[in-house]
Amino acid sequence: TLFLRLVVVVVVVVVVWLMKKMKLDGGVEEEDEGGCC
Repeated sequence: TLFLRLVVVVVVVVVVWLMKKMKLDGGVEEEDEGGCC
């Protein structure tokens, strides 16, 4: 259903955001100027 697809999209966005947040908090700066995706 459309609702299920929406949930999947939200989960993916949250996971990516958390990964970026953890990367920033960890201070691991690996030339991320390219901007993935």
